Amino acid sequence: GYRAATSTLIGRESLIQPLVEQLATSGGVWNLTGLGGVGKTSLVREVLRRLETRLPEGSTLVRLGDLTEHETAASACVRALELTSYDERSDLELLTNALRMRPLVLVLDDLDCCADSRALLESLPKAMPARVIVTSRAPLQVAGATTMAVPPLDTPPTGLSLEQARQYPSFALFVVRCALTGGELHSPAWQRAVVRLVQKLDGLPLAIELAAVHTKV
Repeated sequence: GYRAATSTLIGRESLIQPLVEQLATSGGVWNLTGLGGVGKTSLVREVLRRLETRLPEGSTLVRLGDLTEHETAASACVRALELTSYDERSDLELLTNALRMRPLVLVLDDLDCCADSRALLESLPKAMPARVIVTSRAPLQVAGATTMAVPPLDTPPTGLSLEQARQYPSFALFVVRCALTGGELHSPAWQRAVVRLVQKLDGLPLAIELAAVHTKV
């Protein structure tokens, strides 16, 4: 049967390694944008993994989509970084001061879900030379930020041979996830069905992974 590579983060190297190199050598703000389920958070996690030996201060990922209705993005960051204020400074001031002093990578995941996102974005220039990654569905207006679009995975167009279709990352991702649950695509008929499926799912990694996990082959 057909088998693909063992990594589940497929088709993203052209985005991952340039971001790793930029973060390793300079501060700034990077805004990763894309549809829900396109894999922004997974991409960021791989970037952070590769930076572990290059940035001794490490990284902190704050999942802002999980906030309670009484919590702000700034307070969530303060809590995640375990910051303590001994005066009357606001959470926003405490955060920007800490980022100036600590060259870690701060990830603001799903910042566009937060009511106070604008105030936090406007404060980021004051936090330089911090390294900040912001993920959002649509581009955010951040002064001096580098915007990187995270597109769906390429899908094989109709009419290709199976040999050609296998080279597409959406197909490879389905096969890898299917194999993790003990499945293997033995027959050409199954492989043609996978081509149709990843086309129907528009190359969205989360949808492809969920479909693969629930597929019996």
